[in-house]
Amino acid sequence: MIDLFQETIVSLRDAAKLCPSRRRGKKPHISCLYRWTKSGCRGVRLESLQVGGTRCTSKQALRRFFEALTRQVAACSVNEPVLLVPEDEVSRRLAADGFGEELGSAVPPDETQARREVDTNSSSRRDSLHEG
Repeated sequence: MIDLFQETIVSLRDAAKLCPSRRRGKKPHISCLYRWTKSGCRGVRLESLQVGGTRCTSKQALRRFFEALTRQVAACSVNEPVLLVPEDEVSRRLAADGFGEELGSAVPPDETQARREVDTNSSSRRDSLHEG
């Protein structure tokens, strides 16, 4: 929570100027900071307050926001996959696509057969073009 009397209050426009450069050396746009205050980033929200018609944050709130993001990223193991779909849903989809319990084949059996048929058809078309 931002302490209005203990922290250095800045508008989101000024806060964007305090942020480190991101892609192509550009600072984040004010809309990015606004999104961080409303929706958050990776589950972490930037603390803010409304001062009249201006959305504001504090330098200290920015520091807390970046530290919380860093802790969250550090808590995730690099080797551990992040599933955006529940694991049981992944298993169901794999089974529906023809993969069994083992994932030895990178291509489902039906697709392998379909590829063979396409290869055969394209080579027979090639032969008929050269005959005429």
